[in-house]
Amino acid sequence: MLIEVGLQLVEIDAGVLTARLQRIPRVRVAQIVMDYLAYGWSVEEMCRQHPYLTLSEAHAAMVYYFDRQDEIDSKIREEWEQSQQEKSQASVAFTVEPAPGHPGSFTSILTSDGTTTTTIADTSGSFRSLLTPSINDKNTVAFFAELNSGERGIFPWSDSVVDRVIAIGDPLFGSVVEYLGFSRAGLNNSGQIAFSATLTDGTQGIYLATPVSEPDPLPTPVPEPTSTLGILTFGVLGVGYRRSRKQKRQL
Repeated sequence: MLIEVGLQLVEIDAGVLTARLQRIPRVRVAQIVMDYLAYGWSVEEMCRQHPYLTLSEAHAAMVYYFDRQDEIDSKIREEWEQSQQEKSQASVAFTVEPAPGHPGSFTSILTSDGTTTTTIADTSGSFRSLLTPSINDKNTVAFFAELNSGERGIFPWSDSVVDRVIAIGDPLFGSVVEYLGFSRAGLNNSGQIAFSATLTDGTQGIYLATPVSEPDPLPTPVPEPTSTLGILTFGVLGVGYRRSRKQKRQL
């Protein structure tokens, strides 16, 4: 259903009664209005901050808002309360170091939702050290670790299974990984893992490991890390440079 505001720039999603831009349905009127309420932006400033937005669309959204202000204010309030509730229920991942003077204690990576604490990995088994846990909204965790064998890499955890994404010494894009870097923001809600790497050919870049669907049923959970290179695809987010003599001569 179209709402005749200006040149019919706003429409109503009949399923959820949400006003959206006709040209860009993913943009809701409430999103535009929140810029006005939070920052006091004029429609001109909204368009400067969001280049995809036209001046006529911004005006149409604000006309729609002032015509139905109580209704949209109520929706904005509901969304804000829901987001605050989700934040309060979100899990966190953190590292716990062994207590000084307690030789039987271990470094552990834990998650907690404020009620339940879960051990993801610890140094009582095959791990020698654990660093940099990252957690997404689906409670999947990824972390950098070193095994007792000396292997260092990035390991994801989901549903009690610890796997391996990539490690130093693994092949990558026709070369071999020499250095890996991983941050707390390295795991997204799609299960993709972003990491930095230096390859033995001198290439430096930011890479993305993306899970792909498995044709076979999921394996039985195992406590020890195993390789998942076969169910991941790797992409390049950005490549720095190669320290090759040939390229140096070209500079």
